[in-house]
Amino acid sequence: FFHMLVLPLKYIFGIQIVVKGKENLRTKKPFVLVLNHQTSLDILVMTEILPRRCVLIAKKEILYMGTFGLACWLSGVIFIDRSRRGESIDTLTEVAQSLHKDNLRVLIFPEGTRSHGGSMLPFKRGAFQLAVKAQVPVIPVVLSSYNSFYNQKEKKFTPGE
Repeated sequence: FFHMLVLPLKYIFGIQIVVKGKENLRTKKPFVLVLNHQTSLDILVMTEILPRRCVLIAKKEILYMGTFGLACWLSGVIFIDRSRRGESIDTLTEVAQSLHKDNLRVLIFPEGTRSHGGSMLPFKRGAFQLAVKAQVPVIPVVLSSYNSFYNQKEKKFTPGE
């Protein structure tokens, strides 16, 4: 469902995405996929690499972001209320159990928010606690900086390579 909503935007904006190492995501076993998070454009990249049977985990605040929040909810995003630590741990425990039972993959932005300025923020523990609980590998994905073709302040694109 998420692919159907987001993928057309890539064509509307004329964006071409180059993915290196996509073969590392073709395993049929459960894993935790972690991506650095720069801008809302990361969603377009996500649709390019999202493996089958993958669920997203996101902060609960996204649920209240109008149409986008509704689309996330309809797509089955699992929301974490970071202000309720116990509840968050319980949710991650349930997800850890589902990874093997339902043969799922999980995508998380471990920084917990977007990192502006080109460098990554410190990682939150949730993605790694989930991987340890489920005894599954963590597969890191690095999104290269958009600075060469996207001006974050002006929300403006320039042609890239």
